[in-house]
Amino acid sequence: MIAAAVLTMYLLLGGHAMFGSDIFGKETGAAIKKVVSDEGRKAEALRVVEQARKQLEATTKRASRIVKEFQKADADQAAGRPELQPFLDSLSEERQGAQKETLDSIFALRKALTEEEWKAVFAPPKA
Repeated sequence: MIAAAVLTMYLLLGGHAMFGSDIFGKETGAAIKKVVSDEGRKAEALRVVEQARKQLEATTKRASRIVKEFQKADADQAAGRPELQPFLDSLSEERQGAQKETLDSIFALRKALTEEEWKAVFAPPKA
């Protein structure tokens, strides 16, 4: 039971990384600093990236707490679905909230950058 529940939690959290974690990494901030010449838009874009990164970190911490509480509740591996379901529901709600926040941040970042800057910041790596 615990292996299935842990796998479910892993999948609910998006696998190894939260949705958007690659978009709001340090590389994005460095690219913005390099590409965006307008200081106002640069500051706004960097603010959005930093805020999104903090939101993702906070979500990861909250999810980790839920997982630890789950593990305590099923320490003897005797807990049934009714006892464990609230933890899975909490993780699902956490993931949904994080996805909404991430999408909002992506749209805010897109609004702060011109089309050319967006393409330059998120250009695929050259082979």
